[in-house]
Amino acid sequence: MKKNNKAFTVAPWLKQLLISIVGTSIGVGLSFTVNRMVETHKQQKTQRETALMAVYDIGEILRQIKAEEEQEDRMFRATRYVMTHQEELDSISPDTLYMVIDYLFDNPAAVKGWAVDTRENTFNSSMEARRNLGDIQFYDNVQSCYQVRRELKQAIEKTQIFKRPFTSEDFENFLQQLPLHERNASASKPGAEATAKFMRMFFPSESIRVYLLRHLKRKEHFNSAIIELERLNRENKYLMNITDKDMEDYVRQNVNRTQPATTVMIPGQWELTRNQNQYTYEFNADSSVVFTDKGISEITLMLPSEKMDVPVNIPYTCQTKGKWMLKADTLELQFDSETFEFLSFDIDISSLPKAALKRDKDSLEIKKQRIRDYFTQVNRRNNHNFSTIVQFDISGNTMLWTDFKNEGYTDQLFRKDE
Repeated sequence: MKKNNKAFTVAPWLKQLLISIVGTSIGVGLSFTVNRMVETHKQQKTQRETALMAVYDIGEILRQIKAEEEQEDRMFRATRYVMTHQEELDSISPDTLYMVIDYLFDNPAAVKGWAVDTRENTFNSSMEARRNLGDIQFYDNVQSCYQVRRELKQAIEKTQIFKRPFTSEDFENFLQQLPLHERNASASKPGAEATAKFMRMFFPSESIRVYLLRHLKRKEHFNSAIIELERLNRENKYLMNITDKDMEDYVRQNVNRTQPATTVMIPGQWELTRNQNQYTYEFNADSSVVFTDKGISEITLMLPSEKMDVPVNIPYTCQTKGKWMLKADTLELQFDSETFEFLSFDIDISSLPKAALKRDKDSLEIKKQRIRDYFTQVNRRNNHNFSTIVQFDISGNTMLWTDFKNEGYTDQLFRKDE
């Protein structure tokens, strides 16, 4: 039998087709694998960023609750001291008396930084948050942290132990009964003498005594929230393998792009704008500082003949001199109140009735001078010293002042071109 040794041959066109099919299959497979790897990496990155954001936010809530609890302690001690040292009222510093006022009167306009739920809403806004995180226990822990925050907020707003002895309406009524000369320049709170007068009127009272007795109960609420948040956030870090170094990197890259302050960076003129006021701090290399305040204040002039009180604006510029020093990350400013002076001072009398202007036209300048002298005396009696945590942005042209006693409020001062 004749053996057929003829080789199997493939037409060139079919061979090319087979090569194309195999190549396409390999290409599709590689593309699918690469896309899957890219998608997996993207999901892991999103998961990590979401976890870091949540841990950072809870850490900030915790820090601010601790700051409020410490402020509660300071205000309690100041109020208790004033209550038991009535005979020393005239010698107690105005700052201490104002702290007592803040402790005893509610302030509906006050916003607690830790109670703002912006990041919680961001965390919960996506239906994919649970999937992105990949860890159900971590997700539940974060929700528990936010629940602790909500419970503390509700306790402060609704329970009797946090209810202050006096309402904002009580405070307003007290202010309205004060003669003009006993108010401060903004009429938003009584002057030092009037504050001492308030203390004598209402101390001791049963409502204040009960509020002070409930101090420990308020501490319990704060401490309970602090302990639970610390526990949950420690667990959060463990579940997502987040180290302190990870958090430092996150803050540096996303939150706090700053550099520490040095004594070389501070000298110069710095401007801060707040409401209608323009503040200028001139820091000198010899540790001296000149503070200039340019703004508009308001007083109420009483017109007995017209039987009315008329608010008038006072555009002014004033200046105070002192010393500055940097201790670690804290900038301390010590001003000499005796150096306080007005560089400019005027009273806008355009809102006064024509009859009053005509009647007092010969004595207006004298009255202006008396008001200027009064405000000068008040400011020279006040203590203008303060301290703040200080940092700089990367450029060194923005100075950041953070007052952790005031819920972490931060001011930005900009270097003034010379």
